[in-house]
Amino acid sequence: MNGPQGVAMTRAEEIVGSDSRITLDHLRAFVGIAELRRLKLVGELLHRSESAVAKRIKELEDLLGCPLLLRAKGKFVGLTPAGRRFLQASWDVLQRFGQACHTVQHPELCGQVRLGVPDDFMWAAMPGYVEQLRGELPGLRLSVLSLSSTSVLRTFRERNLDVAVVRMLDSVGDTVFAPVQETWGVEPLCWVANAALDFTAAAELPLVLHPEGGVYRLAALSCLAQHAKPFFVSYSSSSNDNMRRAIDSGLGVAVLPRSRVEPQHVVQTSAQGFPALPQVHVMVGLREESAPYRRVADSLRRLWEADTDMGSQSIAA
Repeated sequence: MNGPQGVAMTRAEEIVGSDSRITLDHLRAFVGIAELRRLKLVGELLHRSESAVAKRIKELEDLLGCPLLLRAKGKFVGLTPAGRRFLQASWDVLQRFGQACHTVQHPELCGQVRLGVPDDFMWAAMPGYVEQLRGELPGLRLSVLSLSSTSVLRTFRERNLDVAVVRMLDSVGDTVFAPVQETWGVEPLCWVANAALDFTAAAELPLVLHPEGGVYRLAALSCLAQHAKPFFVSYSSSSNDNMRRAIDSGLGVAVLPRSRVEPQHVVQTSAQGFPALPQVHVMVGLREESAPYRRVADSLRRLWEADTDMGSQSIAA
């Protein structure tokens, strides 16, 4: 059948032919796990319990009649071939649905938002966050710039960023750097190495540090200066993977937030003579109070709060 009536019949046949038991909740749970690979984080984003997310995925696999996720010893380790095919189709459905809702519900959430974050800020979860936000707010063009906290702060003050996440030490935690500003929380810092070290016995302390401008580097150097401890920088890199390898290889001691300490790391405490480090304040600044800037900041804060409480890269199936 040709003409408008034929088009209508084709669309009607597609609707009738689809499985109405598969819902958007199923697709959101599946896409979230496939992209973020963390059950708790997906639950936080979807406002569901971990068991509810796992149940949706199991229901989806039963309805489709095939497994989508690969599991090993009860944990998610990847996607099956069917899962990889279904992922792109699921993204398409969710993005189109988001676009349809956005045009009606949020006409003000349009335009460009320039977001600046520290180099290692949620480095594993950031790509998934950006992709999800673009799907939820298709009228919003989000561009992300990843630099040291010092560079993010400078770029924001030069009015080249709209939303900026920065880390500041205790001594500058009350600094006003934005017209709209708030403190999200505190990241406790700790000394880590691949084995227990004796702070007082070491003539010079070997350090594995982030580059100039990083707040972890500043915390380490200011603490050592306060205690008049000689040191030398044995390794420095902006790459999280390279920093981890340097620590694992025994090149020196590093300063990391407690949420980024890995199982193989040994935390150096006062028992080894290591002094207490200053706390780091995580702060966000908005160029002005507007709906797009606020939406980006609030959704990023929820993700940060979930991510810093994560610990494990694997998820329970």
